[in-house]
Amino acid sequence: MILLANPQDIIDSRGSPQFKGFSVGVLIIFCVMYQVYFYGMSEEEGFHGPGWQRSALKLLGLTCLYLSISKIFSVQALLRKFIIKAPIIFIAIVTIFVSPFLDSFELQALNMCLFVPILAIDFNKAKGDHLFNHFFNMLVIILIIQFVLDPVLKIISGVGYVNWAVIGGVGNANSFGYLLLCGAIYCLVCLRKTTMFYLLCAASLFTGSLMVLICAIAIAFLNAIINFRKIKLFNLAFVTIVIMAFFAVADNFFYNDLERFLRSVNHSFSKFLSLLNFIEGAQVGSASITIREEYFNKGLKLIMDNPWSLLIGHPERTPMYTGDGWWLSLLVTHGLVLTVFFLVCNVYAFFRGLKLRSSEGQFCALIILLTCVVFLGNRLLDYWPAAIPYFFALSYVCNQRITSPT
Repeated sequence: MILLANPQDIIDSRGSPQFKGFSVGVLIIFCVMYQVYFYGMSEEEGFHGPGWQRSALKLLGLTCLYLSISKIFSVQALLRKFIIKAPIIFIAIVTIFVSPFLDSFELQALNMCLFVPILAIDFNKAKGDHLFNHFFNMLVIILIIQFVLDPVLKIISGVGYVNWAVIGGVGNANSFGYLLLCGAIYCLVCLRKTTMFYLLCAASLFTGSLMVLICAIAIAFLNAIINFRKIKLFNLAFVTIVIMAFFAVADNFFYNDLERFLRSVNHSFSKFLSLLNFIEGAQVGSASITIREEYFNKGLKLIMDNPWSLLIGHPERTPMYTGDGWWLSLLVTHGLVLTVFFLVCNVYAFFRGLKLRSSEGQFCALIILLTCVVFLGNRLLDYWPAAIPYFFALSYVCNQRITSPT
């Protein structure tokens, strides 16, 4: 096993094998699902290609990541603010315990379990802020490259969803949209790059995800309102010019491809209109909404038919109930007590992040808030590798000491 001789090496010696190992690990983790462009996919069967290849790449990426920072893992860090981490660790343990009884759809929940060791990173060692920022800097760069590369790969390979949703190297539109929003918030809060913030928010619309659409518009609108006086006209003009230039070039040279590229945006807005109709009680034609309605109704029926399960979960000995909604999944699978406990812990983590009095702490607080909102309509943590920003944020909030103001 390769261990760091000194945790400082990962920060100060960028040419060291350890630092390169960390970077390589992150790169592999966020590119595993590019396998789809080699084997293809279908709406009915999902991704083609051998699953063992994806599993091997996941383990390789995690091995590079964890071994490169092994010296800054500690039991003390894991136990620090353990009460906040307890619900997610308990959920992971139960998921592993019941995994022999899960089908292929439910087994994706094991993806989350692979990132639990992040909760043991001691960010007080070896200038942990630098490690934290390096990870999210890499994430932003990877996301930008993947967003630009996505339509090119679709045109060349002909592989992709019918609505041309942007999926990057993670293979899931909702997850990629969530990651783009994480990158956008990081650019705004930590890098102070407002232009990149708005560009990444705009990029997330091309995932075709309704939840991402709502979050992106809300985040951009709230930031514009809060920082109205600080907005630079040059930045707004630059973003506008870049977007207009892109569409002008695409319209002249790639008209057919542009029409396909815009399908995802149209898809998300059509789902939004369907959602409004659903709220008003009208019939909707969006499968995304009807599937979630069926999922919620079935979950609530399980609870009503088995009232005792409201406390301890697992109605009718169901090992796991999962689908398009993490909060309902928690309620049905683990019961009301754990669900409320998990919510309280996230609320506490949110305020602790704000209390850290640093841009990193504020960023973590916003990531935790964003994740909890996305949980309303998505089983986000089940999809590879969407859980990693949340675990980094939760770990940083718990394991970084609060410094008293000077």
